[in-house]
Amino acid sequence: MRDRGTEMTSIASQEPSRSVTRVSATTPIRSPTSSIPSTPRRGEPAPTPTEYSGNEAIDRDELEQIEYAKRAVAWEEAEKSKHAARFEREEIRIQAWESQQKARLEAEMRKIEAQIEQMKANAQAKMVKKIAMAKQKSEEKRAEAEASKKEAEKTAAQAEYIRQMGRIPSSPFICCGWS
Repeated sequence: MRDRGTEMTSIASQEPSRSVTRVSATTPIRSPTSSIPSTPRRGEPAPTPTEYSGNEAIDRDELEQIEYAKRAVAWEEAEKSKHAARFEREEIRIQAWESQQKARLEAEMRKIEAQIEQMKANAQAKMVKKIAMAKQKSEEKRAEAEASKKEAEKTAAQAEYIRQMGRIPSSPFICCGWS
């Protein structure tokens, strides 16, 4: 009789096991001499079940892993496309904001330039007015100078009259001996 608990033989036991053992735990997935790698290399697609030789079987866990990998790739692509679309929308929003700000500032610049032109025109009008006033005042002063010149000529004429007549001409303002 065999000692079932401690015997280390490769012969399978005659009685069925009471615990559930997965098939993949007892059956190797591939033999050591297999030429197909267990995981695909970078850039190469995962081998499909038809690419394996007829005597190698892919167990349920490996199929689940392949399915999970496909789902992960699909999810990753969907997330990347969502992020890319979100980035594009944000970029469009930023560009719209930038162009709006640029247009607003350009309008403000045109308004300021118009104000500057108006100020310049007003300043020029004021200067023209001041020049006209200065010209008018200078004409008035010339007229006053001309009048004083005529007064000086008149005084010179009166002095000549006094020299010739020997007396001072009467003034209409002299009254009662007041001179």
